Amino acid sequence: PGASGLAGSSRAFDLGSFVPSISAFSLAGLADGGHTIRYFSADRVENAGIVLSSTVILDSRPPTSLISYAQTPYSDGSGRVFLRGLSQISFSAYDPPAQDATASSVLDLRASIDQGSVSTFAGGSGAILTSGLPLAEGEHRVGFNSRDKVFNEEPVQISTFVIDQTGPDSSLLISSPSYGSFVSTSTLLDIAAIDRGSVPVGVIGGRSYRIGFGNQITSPLPFSLGGPEGAVALSLQSSDILGNLGPASTAAVIVDATPPQSSLVLRGPVSVSTGGYFDPFVSDRTSFKVQAEDQGT
Repeated sequence: PGASGLAGSSRAFDLGSFVPSISAFSLAGLADGGHTIRYFSADRVENAGIVLSSTVILDSRPPTSLISYAQTPYSDGSGRVFLRGLSQISFSAYDPPAQDATASSVLDLRASIDQGSVSTFAGGSGAILTSGLPLAEGEHRVGFNSRDKVFNEEPVQISTFVIDQTGPDSSLLISSPSYGSFVSTSTLLDIAAIDRGSVPVGVIGGRSYRIGFGNQITSPLPFSLGGPEGAVALSLQSSDILGNLGPASTAAVIVDATPPQSSLVLRGPVSVSTGGYFDPFVSDRTSFKVQAEDQGT
């Protein structure tokens, strides 16, 4: 009965001026860091209470999350990474403080693969073990984001990776001189490799060949066959940049290093001296023909 009633309350931020405080308010628009909220109330006969204050630390920025793969990936430059296999995806998050301020720190990080079940990691660090997941060859997407302890939430990040476990196919390239499967000892041979798979990495890592039952040879490329003459069996194989080894393919060539034997045959009027001491005499009616025979192995 002895109170005139509340006239209103006022509040101010830091060293700012007091303004009426009619409804709930926030610190939106202020810089991150420490702030002082000053406030008081007055009754209808202008009795003003003492100015009170509370100090708080404003943290309006979300954490930042990072992703890493257990195996070293190959990036194609478009943001996709290629992996031969995958055993683990690791995550970490940090809450960046403002200048001269302290961040509230990371509450948790959440992640999922291909929009599957969500894994939550308290404190922002953890890993998804993928060895038991049915990750088929092809493209996969990891979504992840983190929150701090005042529930500033990071936008969901998407990392795309490709599982590629298929190696390239190999075939033989034959340069000139060649005729069908016949080559000379100067003919250069090379290996054409085409990467396969549902989403191939498309970058060749290595090529090799084997002559007959010999050892696998990686250089030089291109190469030539020095002999002996005859049929030569070749085994060709290539790998991609991830180390996926493709199937061995076979090719056969025939080395021909012997030139044809040529002779000149004369028909018609011909006069050969006794003993063959002089060149034969011919007339303008004499015919000539070059006769040749290829006698390679």
